[in-house]
Amino acid sequence: MAYDDEDLPVEDTLVVDDDRDHTQILITAAEDGDLDVTVEDDADSEVASELFEDVDEHETVAIDVSDEDADEFDVEVDDTHPESMTLVYEAETYDVEVDEDDTADQLYAEFGEMTDVAVTVEAYDEEDEEWVDITEEEQLIHVHLDDEDDTGAAELDVDGDYTEYELHIEYDEEPDEVDYTTATAGTALTDDGGLTTVGIGVVVVGVLFVGSLFLGAVGGKD
Repeated sequence: MAYDDEDLPVEDTLVVDDDRDHTQILITAAEDGDLDVTVEDDADSEVASELFEDVDEHETVAIDVSDEDADEFDVEVDDTHPESMTLVYEAETYDVEVDEDDTADQLYAEFGEMTDVAVTVEAYDEEDEEWVDITEEEQLIHVHLDDEDDTGAAELDVDGDYTEYELHIEYDEEPDEVDYTTATAGTALTDDGGLTTVGIGVVVVGVLFVGSLFLGAVGGKD
């Protein structure tokens, strides 16, 4: 969705998918400034409002609508233009297993369109035999595609101390691929409940190159 740079406030209608549980509306700023957000349901009743002050360009903020039962949400943003607005749904879980010869440098979820996602990451602690939350807080990420890109990625740096990760991703459109990259070439196995994808990732001088040999399809699991 492209928004007119001249007119404020900006209004948009986000239609709810009744087959999924919606959680929050993510809004990314197109410029530095304040985001004054008001959300109404389809009965024109205000269900949420919040002023986000001093938001940076391309920064994403969230407003909770998980308790609101509506067929659609009308969102009004004032003071600063939004780059995108996305209604996201209850998180799907994606497993990423790191090859024994690799150390994960970054986890990523690749998307074929501009969108906003919310991500938390857990890692399996083999010594304590338990999953631990390795994100200090939920990561709100804007996935950007420019005219030259067919895909964009939500990327998260990890410390590489673990061999298995779970990404819990709230999104509208599901990711095309969920995987990892290393500082050197490596392979990764992504579990989608039966089908697998093997990927090869290389990071060179801070630039990400991703090539994939697809043996299946990536998907979410409850």
